Amino acid sequence: MKKFKMLCVVIMMVYYGTLSVTNVYANEAEKTQVKSQQLSEIQK
Repeated sequence: MKKFKMLCVVIMMVYYGTLSVTNVYANEAEKTQVKSQQLSEIQK
């Protein structure tokens, strides 16, 4: 039973870890898009 609980904890950690990594990556991508939009506005 204890091993099962540990497994659940590990799975949750991995799951939330992936979620936060994905969120960070999405935020970075959005920032980059905004920057390139600003640059193209300046170039016009």
